[in-house]
Amino acid sequence: MNIGINLLPIRRELTGVGVYAYNIVEQLLQIDKFNRYFIFNNKESDDVFQFNTDNTQVITFPIRAQNVFKRIFWEQFIFPLYLKKYKIDVLFSPSTILPVFSGCYNIICIHDLTPYHVEKKFTKLRSFYVKKMIALSARLADKVLTVSQNTKRELHDLIGISEQKIAITYNGINKLILDSDRSGWIKYKKEKHIPNNYLLYVGTLEPGKNIDALISAFEILKDTYKLPHKLVIAGGKGWMFDSIFQKINNKNLNDQIILTGYVPNEYLRLLYQDSDLFIFPSLYEGFGIPVLEAMYFGVPVIASNTSSLPEVVDNAAKLVDPLDAKMIADTVNQVLLDSKLKSTMQERGFKQAAKFSWKNAAEVTYKELLKFEKNEKANSL
Repeated sequence: MNIGINLLPIRRELTGVGVYAYNIVEQLLQIDKFNRYFIFNNKESDDVFQFNTDNTQVITFPIRAQNVFKRIFWEQFIFPLYLKKYKIDVLFSPSTILPVFSGCYNIICIHDLTPYHVEKKFTKLRSFYVKKMIALSARLADKVLTVSQNTKRELHDLIGISEQKIAITYNGINKLILDSDRSGWIKYKKEKHIPNNYLLYVGTLEPGKNIDALISAFEILKDTYKLPHKLVIAGGKGWMFDSIFQKINNKNLNDQIILTGYVPNEYLRLLYQDSDLFIFPSLYEGFGIPVLEAMYFGVPVIASNTSSLPEVVDNAAKLVDPLDAKMIADTVNQVLLDSKLKSTMQERGFKQAAKFSWKNAAEVTYKELLKFEKNEKANSL
């Protein structure tokens, strides 16, 4: 069977969907040595997705994921020609949208329904397009994968996808951050002015991540509780992030909040492990990989009580209302002052994180792929 992997939307700096795509494909290729895999990639992330297995061929398209309009054109109108050329039987799209005229069976992973919940996630035009394409892709796909029970429920309730059509493939720990460079980290830490005692947030700077509320909570911690820690906000710039910088300036917190930008994989593990507490006040998540990573590396977690996050952390984290900055601040102070509570959260975090693995996710995906092995569908436009 010829299996296609659609990586055209994946950017070089792996976050969220990119982390899922890399790890799920890497595990799939370890499990399956019999079927032929054709990895369709963009030139931006070509060096990231190079898997040296006998049953793999990488086809790189002359486009960049960041060039959204050109990428969409290629994905919807040029890509199907390649699917026909390489006689693809089933196409697996780890991202949210599939090529409508693929001419083959389709398995898609829809990670979240953020545009339905966070109005400012995209521009109005892009939000309209993404909403329509998520719904269309979910209906056209022969199988829909998702990464949490919460998103599965929403796919049924908001789009009307049958629950029997949906399978859950929970995320795991990003393999690329398990190896760390301690000597490089010391230099990086000094370069970014990261102190010895700090609270940590990891995630892209964009609407929906609720970083404004995190800054407000941190201000309360400084003013009310005289917190000696600094706050490290680690993540690349997404879009509509200007308000974050403006708020830091307006609150005169420039010397107390460190914005690192995108953190290289070899330093991310140590960034987690050296922190005293991880805070993730997101308004909405399909899963929330940073929360899982923080628990795995032994960091106490405070997370929002919304969307998929209670499902991911279970009883291992403190849950807060993401719109209540005082509640966030009070909970941070409570955990920092209670060493027994902190230790209990770390122990529970280890156990909870151990429940998730890419191997399990890949096995579910492989099982779904095999269902199409004896079926044929015309590879025509």
